[in-house]
Amino acid sequence: MEPITTAAVATVLTPLVSGAATAAGEQAWHWLSDRVATTFGRTSAVGAALERARSNPNRQQIEEASRVVAVAAEEDAGFGAALRVWLDRSQHLALTDGQVSNNIGAATIQGPVVQARDIAGGVSFGNG
Repeated sequence: MEPITTAAVATVLTPLVSGAATAAGEQAWHWLSDRVATTFGRTSAVGAALERARSNPNRQQIEEASRVVAVAAEEDAGFGAALRVWLDRSQHLALTDGQVSNNIGAATIQGPVVQARDIAGGVSFGNG
């Protein structure tokens, strides 16, 4: 199974700590902070990093909290499994109106890939 990346955590964490979260985002935040508190303690390095990101949501704090959460997920299998489910269920919170999210999983891609929302006209690859 692929490790949880800092970028994956940051994608969901950013709107949750920066004030862009909806009611669903608030629920997602509470789940994460409660899970961290239960697993590691609110005053743990993970809990403290999340609180710093929440109270001062700048890029540096969000990246640090995301890194700490990702490392914790790698070190604690139970937390990692729960975080993986949380990330999957919370991914939509990172989108704003008009954005599209397409993920190409752990597949090996050989050849061109197009991920698009609105296309006017054709799409072609090569000399065709």
